[in-house]
Amino acid sequence: MGSTITLRTAAAYPDRVRAAVLIGVEDIEDDEAKKAEIRFLDAFAARVEADGIEAGWEPILARFPPVVGAMVRDAIPRSDPASIVAAAAIGHDRSFRSVAEVATITVPTLIFPGTDPRHPTALAEEAADTLPNGQLAMIPIGDDLRTAVDLARATAPAIREFLTRLVMPVIDEG
Repeated sequence: MGSTITLRTAAAYPDRVRAAVLIGVEDIEDDEAKKAEIRFLDAFAARVEADGIEAGWEPILARFPPVVGAMVRDAIPRSDPASIVAAAAIGHDRSFRSVAEVATITVPTLIFPGTDPRHPTALAEEAADTLPNGQLAMIPIGDDLRTAVDLARATAPAIREFLTRLVMPVIDEG
């Protein structure tokens, strides 16, 4: 959901965002898929409320790329059930109706493609093509990444290069 929040912030407050790095772009659901997501997140919230955070995540974690599962498991002890339940309510919001909606976002945006059904690779590619200053990082967040350190090692070179280009002035020698 972080990519959706980042894109929505960049669209609503372009004067406050200088650049964006997105790791996976949340799927744009049709109406039936959106209803299924709402049911899914409502059931997740109900499990967290009734049985705790670990019980809420239990049936879900196996579907995530290993690195995402590892980061969630690491965060559980520092999490508050009420906050998790409140955050699940974001499922009632729609990310975007179409990729065309992100065309108004002009800040430089680096996009790492996701590899799971909630963060389809094709959507990341389309978003990078649609964003006026979008750039696709050809490092998928897949099953070969197992820890936050793996994720950092995989993404850091592309992020460093992206940020360096943002701060380096372009010299016109013409």
